[in-house]
Amino acid sequence: MQDFVLFGKRNVTDRLKFLHAEGRMPHAIMLTGAKGLGKKLLARWCTMLMMCEKEDAPCMHCRSCRNISNEEHPDVIYAKGEKYSADSIRDIVHKSSLYPNDGELRVVIFEDCDEMSEVQQNLLLKAIEEPSKYNRYIFTCENPASMLSTILSRVVNIPVSEMTSEECKSCLVLKDIDEEEAKEYINKLGTNPGKILSAIADKKQLELYDSAEKTAQYIADGNEYLTAREFARYTDRDELFTILSIIYEKVCRAVRPEENEDKTVTALKENLSFKKLYLLSRRIEELTALSDFNVNARVFAAYCSSQIFEIIA
Repeated sequence: MQDFVLFGKRNVTDRLKFLHAEGRMPHAIMLTGAKGLGKKLLARWCTMLMMCEKEDAPCMHCRSCRNISNEEHPDVIYAKGEKYSADSIRDIVHKSSLYPNDGELRVVIFEDCDEMSEVQQNLLLKAIEEPSKYNRYIFTCENPASMLSTILSRVVNIPVSEMTSEECKSCLVLKDIDEEEAKEYINKLGTNPGKILSAIADKKQLELYDSAEKTAQYIADGNEYLTAREFARYTDRDELFTILSIIYEKVCRAVRPEENEDKTVTALKENLSFKKLYLLSRRIEELTALSDFNVNARVFAAYCSSQIFEIIA
């Protein structure tokens, strides 16, 4: 059996265990939250809870739990985001109409369901509206706003929140990251372990984080020239929007109290008023929304700096 450890999910797992014990487990659950927080792992835990052969579910040791942990259970269907199509959704709906292979329950896990088109979501709707007694559905989703209201009204939305620093550190250590290194990454990148592991695997991402940290510090210092110069280093649209999103996250962290603040977040909080931080977060949110448009990167870099300093000047 593969390592199966959940970090930072106690509030969710306690709630679901209670519903299961009371016989009130919903037939459709949507786990929502940022990429990297462990929604897919939690989806498998939920499946174990529903299908465990022991009274104290999930036991993690019975045949059903072992098979689910290893993604080998014949009655657990994994629908992957990159493979969604009208035909694949129809096939899943058809399989849902059949009796389970190895028990009294079948669970369908739709990963990254916000990648479904409106047409694909509508094909799925009937199966969720009229579930059979042996079907359960679990969805993972970053942004539920991308889902049809008719889907959302038929699922129980369970937000998956950020971990504490200690929980994130334990998760990283389990992934063979040195404890002191883990602390440094958490101070720099926050408490999303998936995001940290992705950045460690990609040096370019780390470079962008370093640049965004510099830019955020220049913003905190009120240095418009250095801010504009740092933005101007990048002529790739995707890199610019990545830097903007990192700065946005730091500004948001400065608005709310945190147990673990990096020096840039602290500088933003000390040098800018709460009102300016709030308005700055709104302005950066507006700038990142332009990612869908074919903007010129050089012009956009200059525009970003001017818009930011229009708020904090």
